[in-house]
Amino acid sequence: MRLRTKRFEIKREWFQEILEGRQKYECREVNFAEEEEYVRYKAGGRFYTRQIYIPEGLEFEPIPIEYDRLELVTGSRGAGGRPYMLVEVLDATAKVETDELGRRLYSPNDDHKKIWMILVKYRLGRILKKGVR
Repeated sequence: MRLRTKRFEIKREWFQEILEGRQKYECREVNFAEEEEYVRYKAGGRFYTRQIYIPEGLEFEPIPIEYDRLELVTGSRGAGGRPYMLVEVLDATAKVETDELGRRLYSPNDDHKKIWMILVKYRLGRILKKGVR
């Protein structure tokens, strides 16, 4: 069975916190252009790859795409390479983002489509590999 890996560039401070075991989650706000890489939507007993395909007025549930591990990289592409680590993913959740009053938030996008903002949260396990490349 082939392991599914997703690559993320993250800030150096978050990279260090994960490396030292202080940070156990990696969160991603799903933007309109990348939503097919992060989530599927369940609505009316069917699955959809994009929010814009869901019929108007139909409630949906965001389902995270499962990855077995995350490749996290940080830093600039210098001659010495970039620090990276391969981290096990224990599970993932996805939810529609809301404001402090519980109202759903819209995601900004270039197509001027009204889509809800989705947050995917990956729970991290063991660091499988680390180095510079």
